[in-house]
Amino acid sequence: MSEDFHLEPLPADADTGDLLEALGPIEERPPESQYCVFRSGRERFCLPVLDVEEVLDWPLLTKLPLGPAYLVGIFNLRGAIVPLIDIAITEGRRPGLLPKHVVVASLRAESHHEDLRIGIASAGKRAALHRYVAARRSTGASSGFAAAVGSLSRAIDLGVIGRFWVEICGVMLAQPAAPKQAALWEAVMKSRLSSTVWTLVLLNGVVGSFVLWLAFNAGKKAGEASFLDFGSPAGGSALFAIVLALVTWIILAWRFGALLGPVQALAEFSERLAAGDPRARAEVNSNDELGYIAENLNRAVAKVSKATINQDANDALQRSITELLSVINQVARGDLAQRGKVTNDALGNVTDSINYMLDNFTKVLERVRKAAMEVTACSNNILVAADEMQAGATQQDQEITNTSSAVEQLTVSMKQVSNNAEASAEAARRALDAAEQGNRAVRDTLEGMQRIRASVQATAKKIKSLGDRSLEISEIINVINDITEQTNLLALNAAIEAARAGEAGRGFAVVADEVRKLAEHSRSATKDIAALIKAIQAETNEAVVVMEEGTKEVEGGAQLADQAGRALDAISNVVRQSAELVQEISLASKQQVRGTEGVAHAMQIISSITRQTSQGTRGTVATVSQLVKLSDQL
Repeated sequence: MSEDFHLEPLPADADTGDLLEALGPIEERPPESQYCVFRSGRERFCLPVLDVEEVLDWPLLTKLPLGPAYLVGIFNLRGAIVPLIDIAITEGRRPGLLPKHVVVASLRAESHHEDLRIGIASAGKRAALHRYVAARRSTGASSGFAAAVGSLSRAIDLGVIGRFWVEICGVMLAQPAAPKQAALWEAVMKSRLSSTVWTLVLLNGVVGSFVLWLAFNAGKKAGEASFLDFGSPAGGSALFAIVLALVTWIILAWRFGALLGPVQALAEFSERLAAGDPRARAEVNSNDELGYIAENLNRAVAKVSKATINQDANDALQRSITELLSVINQVARGDLAQRGKVTNDALGNVTDSINYMLDNFTKVLERVRKAAMEVTACSNNILVAADEMQAGATQQDQEITNTSSAVEQLTVSMKQVSNNAEASAEAARRALDAAEQGNRAVRDTLEGMQRIRASVQATAKKIKSLGDRSLEISEIINVINDITEQTNLLALNAAIEAARAGEAGRGFAVVADEVRKLAEHSRSATKDIAALIKAIQAETNEAVVVMEEGTKEVEGGAQLADQAGRALDAISNVVRQSAELVQEISLASKQQVRGTEGVAHAMQIISSITRQTSQGTRGTVATVSQLVKLSDQL
């Protein structure tokens, strides 16, 4: 993999690659903005360098509970917390299962410079995070810290679930110690170290100068007195110089001994630390700079030990995650008997929950299997019922077709009945008219009889000569009586036929026709009577004498005529009632015809619905058959 990292002002027409949408398009930024541009192979990426004020107030900052102190947090621009398995957040540690392509950025701030570090996980490598120093620039103690932003796509292979793309957008923010505190602490440490060194140097200079002065005086006075004569001034000076030299040597030896012990302890501590002893501590019991250094080293070792423990915990967590992912992959392939190992770390509850979920899922699958068996059984029953329904629908269609034919024939018959009923009603109306005419004729006859009786008194003699004529009148009256009897009988028959109007309409027509004929016969007989009466009237003028004897006969004929009139009234009433009944029969027949036509139309609709039901039943049979197959597969 080839690398090319540098800071440069980004031109407006530069190839920016993938930039975060949250930061806006690159064209919207000023051309003089600083961007960290790096290349990997043929791809070129651009990361903007931001100031603290631009990122500290973002609400998407997620604090990091673990990791180096200079890593403050991570910005997730996807709108959710980025899990630790997606982006490595610690330096020098095994990052675990890294995405195939991910860009992260961190910033380490030291006392005199800042290192902008960009982490790249190369494709196919999941073991380590390769770090490259992209740029180093002198910032000074008061420059604060900055951040870099990256965005790339990565692919995740989930086995049987499939392969999809996820956008990773993250910011790692690093914060050094406060600049003022760091500068002040550095000044204090330098002043303390300088004072100690200068004290030793000054003491050594004073002692050396004094020894030289003593040696000079001793040499100057050597010729004047013996060197070993301690009573002489020269001997006393020599003795004083020797004692002072011994005291100085003892002080220096004591001082160097005090320095040698802590240094040796620090050396042993460094050897144990280099050997990898996490319990190594610098045993320096002093209040000077060496004690302070030892204390700082002990604190550093404690932090390293804590970091090691955290790393071991992270490694154990990562192993648990790897094992859990392996179990999940096997479960995804269909092996539901796999269960994750429950540990005491933070993943233990997750593993236990997954195991519980798998147990419940297994139970659910068992219930699904039983439900599928029940669905199969029910589907078979539905299939049998659908077959029977289809056969019934076919038979029903045939029966409805036959019924429709019968209803059509019934409609034709009802139309014929309606037509016959109308004809009967018309005949009844004509019979009623004839009866009324006969009744009027009888009334006229009665009036004529009364006139005859009035004129009989004037023509009594002539009436007597017409005795034989009177006999003929008597015979005619007898005929009228016979007609009256037959009319009564026919009226009775008409009443009976009227009671059976539905089935005996034709018989009633015959009876009505007979009534009409009798009425005509009565009318002709009445005409004959009228002619005879005229003859009698003519002869009455000639036979006034015999009129008195015929008066009784005339009165009897009048009574008979009155009876005939009453009989004709009764016949008229019966005929009128019969006409009304026939009219009602005609109306009922028309209504039955309309009802029969409606039944025929309804039968046609039912037949169409039955055919549709039959077709739907066939579709249901096919669907249920498919459901049975799916249930068998399930």
